[in-house]
Amino acid sequence: MAARAPIWSIAHGGPPTLFDTEHKAHKAWVDVGRAIVASQARALVVVSAHWEAEQPGTVLVNEQQAPKQIYDFYNFPKHYYDQRFDTHTPQWLSDVVVQHLSGSSFAPQRVPRGPDHGVWVPLKAAFGAAAPLPLVQVSLPAPSGDALTDARAALALGEALRGLREQGIAVLGSGQPVHNLRDAFGGGGDGSYGGPFLRAHSDALLASGHARWDAAEALTKRPEFKRAHPTTEHFLPALVALGAADDAEPTKELLFIDEGALGWAMYQW
Repeated sequence: MAARAPIWSIAHGGPPTLFDTEHKAHKAWVDVGRAIVASQARALVVVSAHWEAEQPGTVLVNEQQAPKQIYDFYNFPKHYYDQRFDTHTPQWLSDVVVQHLSGSSFAPQRVPRGPDHGVWVPLKAAFGAAAPLPLVQVSLPAPSGDALTDARAALALGEALRGLREQGIAVLGSGQPVHNLRDAFGGGGDGSYGGPFLRAHSDALLASGHARWDAAEALTKRPEFKRAHPTTEHFLPALVALGAADDAEPTKELLFIDEGALGWAMYQW
């Protein structure tokens, strides 16, 4: 029987942080990479902000064994598009994930799909040229148009993935606790909402027991929420990670950086 695998929630920001090796987030990615290797996990399931299912009640699971990474960003210098990060999704891994999710409230659908920048940018910093263990990406549930509904679906997806940990398969969510690119780069606002929301976000995830589920859902009702998350996708991967944890497992905060409209926090269970 494999040892129970850990969970991580990371913030991935944007591609520039891949090259900013002195940024605290970059250093945190490196630390997470070391922790993943040290955990001796058999494989890694990654849920990124940049892949959402289209049909309600479904999630998508990559079945491409040697997936080609996706450069899902625009107007960056050429060397950004020269970056390579090799991943491998063996048949057994996609089979195990699909079989496991088939017993949940989500209907898994197999699709060929490469890792987006929410996966390969932080993991390239963490691991270098290639992932040292098998990796499969699973999508977020389909967006509903209601933030609270989306939050509950993300927590439920995490709970559905939880049993994979008993098979030595670690879970990693990749999003951003505060993510308003217009304000961060376009001068749309001062980002003063970012700090209060980031603190509330960490307080929610650091709460004890099942109360942190309620606290995470309540974040969608905070006055800063729509400024911190004009759309919900970057908010949700942390909730998938939280949902994969048992109530008795304490949350360890790995990083907390208030950068206004682009706030960072990372966690481990």
